[in-house]
Amino acid sequence: MRHHSLRFLALATAALLMAASCGETGHQEATTAAATPGTDSTLAALHARISADPGNFNNYLERARYLAGIDNFTDAFRDVDRALQIDSTQAAIYIVKGELHWLLQDVRSAYDTYKKCAAIQPDDAACLLKKSAIDITLGNYEMALSQINHALRQNELNPEPPRLS
Repeated sequence: MRHHSLRFLALATAALLMAASCGETGHQEATTAAATPGTDSTLAALHARISADPGNFNNYLERARYLAGIDNFTDAFRDVDRALQIDSTQAAIYIVKGELHWLLQDVRSAYDTYKKCAAIQPDDAACLLKKSAIDITLGNYEMALSQINHALRQNELNPEPPRLS
């Protein structure tokens, strides 16, 4: 019985936190959503931004998201790997790479990518929530709840979150 209630609590909490975290990353998603998938002008504009500022990893991430949206995962992974060459300390890069693995239903690679993210930036709430979602998928409910609690503690508006157990 404890296993089922723990699973329900983990799933419900993760769903709420993932929905709430969408507001924090909404700017990045909004700029990507503004690009209509499949248009050559959008891809040309993304290429131009990278050419103008090749040291900005965010430009590579935006193009990677666009490429994934048109099912060009080979080039999307190439852009994410280029972003990692520029700055391998940014959680956002690992999050995008994990999302690409997840879209390809490669759960193990997504999990390993989020583990790297958590090792590099252990307090990044978005990374913790992504990893906790996979932990729930894999049945690691206690680990997921631990990560969700840690992510809650990162929110300055919630300095003393309730203990989930």
